Formats: sequence, C-alpha cells, structure tokens
Amino acid sequence: MHLRSHLAKIGAEESGRCEYGQEDEIVAHVLLRCQWWMSIPTELRQEAGQRWGDLSFLLGGYSKKGEVPTDQLVDGPLEK
Repeated sequence: MHLRSHLAKIGAEESGRCEYGQEDEIVAHVLLRCQWWMSIPTELRQEAGQRWGDLSFLLGGYSKKGEVPTDQLVDGPLEK
C-alpha cells in the first residue's frame, strides 16, 4: 500500500487526501483516525490499552512518552 500523501508528492496522485477526504493520508491518519481502519482495530485498541495513539508503540518502536503521574518513560531507558 502506498500512502496517497507520498504519491501526491511524487506526482502519481492529484491529492494526498485519504479516500474519505478527512485529511492527508499519512501513517498516523491511517492507523489512528481513518474511517476505513476504524472498523478493524477493536482488538488492537484493547491490546494497546492506554498506549493507543502512541504511534511508536503501535509500530513496535521505542516510545519517549512518560507515565502519569511518575513521568518515567513507559518503555524504560533507551539503552534497554
């Protein structure tokens, strides 16, 4: 799948907007906000829990987000 925002940048699409016209089709839009995807992620939302919306976490990367109220990094030190 090629994101329309990228295709528009290289001239392969007229617009970078998603097919529903909500906003530019970028990774965060497709995974977190797009109507197309919203019917699918029930299990993903449950699994992610409070981490839903943390794009780095959802893609399997390290997150620099802090826990409330301790403000400690949710994934621990970067060296880990």
